[in-house]
Amino acid sequence: MTSGCTCSNGALASFADTLPLLHPFGRVVCHDLFTTGAGEYRSGFFGPGKYDGSVVNWVNGPLLQLFASRRGFDVRFSAFKQRPNSHIKTLTAGVRD
Repeated sequence: MTSGCTCSNGALASFADTLPLLHPFGRVVCHDLFTTGAGEYRSGFFGPGKYDGSVVNWVNGPLLQLFASRRGFDVRFSAFKQRPNSHIKTLTAGVRD
């Protein structure tokens, strides 16, 4: 599922540290540049790149899903409602029902 895709150690570590803090009925909502499948790496540029002087990396969504699933959480991705035609996606994570 994640073959050929990378994920920043910082992004994964931050996600790993955040999930245990969730209330059983709580949700984590994050807007970022997530890939949601390995095919996206073949269909376009997914970083790293520069944006206003900062390095921008696309975050490996399938890896975050796998990590969360093994710890009892569901992760879903949807279009960013404020800019549906952009590459920005919304990640929502919560305790698995």
